[in-house]
Amino acid sequence: MFLSWFFVSLSSALCAQSKIPCDPARLPVVFVHGFLGSGDNWALQAQRLEANGYCPSQIYAFDWNSLNRQSPSDSLLEVFIRRVLASTGAVKVDLVAHSAGGGVCSRYLSRPDRAVFVSRYVHIGSSPLAGQPGGVPTMNIYSKADRIAARAGDIPGAENVRQTDNDHLQVVTSEESFRAIFGFLQPRQKPHTVLKPARAYEVSGVALVLGENTPLKLCRVEVWVHDTITGRRKGNHPEWTGTTDTSGRWSGFRANPFTAYEFVLKPGKGRVVHYFLEPFRYHNRFLYLRSLPSTGMAAMLLAGLPVDPGSSALAVFAANGAIITGRDTLNCNGTVLSSDVLTPPQKTCIAMFLYDAGKDGAGTGTPIPLFGGAPFMNGADMFLPASTEKAIRLYYNGRTRVLPSIPSSEGVMVAVYE
Repeated sequence: MFLSWFFVSLSSALCAQSKIPCDPARLPVVFVHGFLGSGDNWALQAQRLEANGYCPSQIYAFDWNSLNRQSPSDSLLEVFIRRVLASTGAVKVDLVAHSAGGGVCSRYLSRPDRAVFVSRYVHIGSSPLAGQPGGVPTMNIYSKADRIAARAGDIPGAENVRQTDNDHLQVVTSEESFRAIFGFLQPRQKPHTVLKPARAYEVSGVALVLGENTPLKLCRVEVWVHDTITGRRKGNHPEWTGTTDTSGRWSGFRANPFTAYEFVLKPGKGRVVHYFLEPFRYHNRFLYLRSLPSTGMAAMLLAGLPVDPGSSALAVFAANGAIITGRDTLNCNGTVLSSDVLTPPQKTCIAMFLYDAGKDGAGTGTPIPLFGGAPFMNGADMFLPASTEKAIRLYYNGRTRVLPSIPSSEGVMVAVYE
């Protein structure tokens, strides 16, 4: 016990000594996600920016509805950037976009009266461009292993970074990409990528609707300590409770190191969602909690999720890289889910939904046809009996965890892997 305390204290002291001071003179960074994404796609890069001297108030994510292609997303981005400039007092921002977000940003930059507010632009895993959009200095990052942005290639006049192994999500989240981005935005500083430990981590984020990214206003959030060995909660009361504001934001939770948590999202309308997170490794100001949509494409895909007191519904979410057969290993209760039929490279599976699709109390472990044509997600027919005496055992790339088997009538479970 004493040695554990000593090493944690020593690490915290070293962190305090080596932390790079926040530099208020830096330009704000605005991140723009891609199709079916949200601001938390950038959580790891935001943490690395903060660890390298960016102030939390200089890091922003633009959440847009990628399912509604009729919405004027570039005009909404214009409003967002103007608000960032007004809030920070800066005259320009640095803009970083991924996938379909690259289309939003290239349309925004196509007008000179808007491009003037951008100092540098980073185009990641997106469509090829004829040149630097709006004449803004551009870095273009793409990967040959990205099966979604397969057409990506060099942009004339841009600083092109060609990767070989990163999938469509890793090209956003990887250390390799961070070094390139940071070197482009701050060429005079050498970055470090080790996130130093602390005594406690500041955690905040947003609650919104999956896919649509509509904020959930005045929504209750509970945080419980989760025992990953037994799968049960520790204690009879939440560690923290809060309510989202009118923009869906919540804040104020301080997480302990080496502690796993269950975040419970209780929207005013719709289903409760239980998020099971691994222990935090750094401050996380981009923790997104999503409710299930009631309309649109995402609602159609998730329409089969049961509302059953006798069975559980579980989604496995890989936050920083796709689950790909041959590279990754995922199984649930002994059933292998990282397979050629469920997680082939071309699927770029980030979310795997597990439930009794056949409603037969058995489950076959086979793909759920509903997800067949959808990118980034898949489903497997699995019966997960809801019981206080039975737990759900997950194994992903060497990490084992145990979850409670919560009845799907009481909410949907999401196991998040960083």
